Amino acid sequence: QDFSSFNFASFDAIAGLAYYMPSFHNLVLRANIDYNRLTGTDDFDDFFSNVGLGLNAELPIRIGRAQQISIGATADVSLYATPDPPQRNDFGIYLGYAVNLSRSFSLNAAGNIVVRPYDSGGRTDVSEILSFSANYHIRDWLTVSAISSFVANQSNRDVFDYEVFNAGGGV
Repeated sequence: QDFSSFNFASFDAIAGLAYYMPSFHNLVLRANIDYNRLTGTDDFDDFFSNVGLGLNAELPIRIGRAQQISIGATADVSLYATPDPPQRNDFGIYLGYAVNLSRSFSLNAAGNIVVRPYDSGGRTDVSEILSFSANYHIRDWLTVSAISSFVANQSNRDVFDYEVFNAGGGV
């Protein structure tokens, strides 16, 4: 809110695969390629683009029929970025909780810790992320969601330390 120069639009195109291993405690393995392009909010001229490889391993732990805890690890490796200086990789672990309060209404909460080493300049950030969502399934093909997140970022460069709260919705 205080720094309007940080307003931007983000476009992502993602394609990937998931592999489920029911014989190994329902372990889920995922891999994807992600194209990300950042532009100003008033034009379509990009000021940054990135192609990344995302890898994820998640262990779901069912608690009865309506609840689940998920434990996972992620790695998002930047394969190509332009311009180069902001190129980074993300390595994280997370813990999530999901509960279905009814057939139509569910709640989700997650906590992540992510380490972000940058490819140039010796910068490394560590982020703690909390997120929450409430989801109402109107039809099989229609869900309305309220979403919020809080991020606290610490960097070895003090100028990049921040805290941010986001709230929004989705259809």
